[in-house]
Amino acid sequence: MKFTCLRDNLARGLLTVMHVSGKNVTLPILNNVLIRANEGVVELTSTNLEIAIVAEIRAKVDVVGTFTVPVKTLADYVQLAGGEQVTVELVGGKDLVVITQTTKTKVHGEAADEFPIIPPIDQGTSFKFNTAQLREALTRVVFAVSRSEVRPELGGVLFHLNQEQNKGTLLLAATDSYRLSEKRVAVQNEEKEREVRVIVPARTVQEIIRVLMGTQDDITTVSIGEGQLAVTVQDIKIISRLIEGKYPDYRQIIPGTFNAEALLDTTAFVQQMRAASIFSTTGVNAVSVGLAPGEGHVTLRSASAQTGEFDAALDGELTGNEYTVLLNHRYVLEGLQHVETSKVRMKLVSGDAPCVFYPEGKGDFLYIVMPIKQ
Repeated sequence: MKFTCLRDNLARGLLTVMHVSGKNVTLPILNNVLIRANEGVVELTSTNLEIAIVAEIRAKVDVVGTFTVPVKTLADYVQLAGGEQVTVELVGGKDLVVITQTTKTKVHGEAADEFPIIPPIDQGTSFKFNTAQLREALTRVVFAVSRSEVRPELGGVLFHLNQEQNKGTLLLAATDSYRLSEKRVAVQNEEKEREVRVIVPARTVQEIIRVLMGTQDDITTVSIGEGQLAVTVQDIKIISRLIEGKYPDYRQIIPGTFNAEALLDTTAFVQQMRAASIFSTTGVNAVSVGLAPGEGHVTLRSASAQTGEFDAALDGELTGNEYTVLLNHRYVLEGLQHVETSKVRMKLVSGDAPCVFYPEGKGDFLYIVMPIKQ
């Protein structure tokens, strides 16, 4: 194997794929990057057996071949090496010689025989998205996934496309049973399949967001096959296993009608909720939120034996009945961080029912916080 490419391109490709590799004691080969040199292109692949990332870089390939080397070692060196171009050559079947204008380095590696085979997605269903819109949508839901392993299906993001219910949009949802975030993103292509409903691991979603942040390509393709998902953008592909199991029918907890509403300034709401959090009891994180339509404001109250008490009134446009609900301030603040509008609408059925937040004027995002039982 021998090829020559731009050093910056090789460094960028290695940085892209190295995130999913790590210190694996039982399978040391997983700490390596698979380098596959074909005609005019070099593929860099890393995997942890759950996720695989493949990055292609253009190169002048003199000798085709494959080899693996520790990805962190090679990435660290290529970033520090000088020169515009780099030549990489396999010597003696066990060493990768990396040559720049001023340096020549030998990196020990292993044959590609033991590197896991990344299975392709056959007969998958593919959807195209605007890259920025997909990245934004994934960011607005992944934070709400469960960190517990008790219910594995809650450790991922639901990808749901139903041509009858939400034609032309992909519904994304995540919940940890205490709060829920739901976002819709437009599909750019028409798909013949009637319905797709899969659970994508949170780690995969985070990798997708990271990769999409670094690309200039306007279109991202998501392909879903039997037990697998692939995301392709520009010259990068992410392949991941899906989470088995059935995602809960969370829409049953979303009220159809409400008895009280408050339209609030988002920035002011966040500021006062942060202030209230200082005086809430550690571990409980409870803040009392009271809707007083007759007085035209929302009250925020919290108390702690260690820090003291907090009481504030937030002006807004209120309608409906008077209710008080006890909410976890951390859950509320994390949701409000993803409200991109200057106004947020808060809706209640009662003081012990789910509290729903909507960005004003936006129908493609909602966030739900379950009340703390008093």
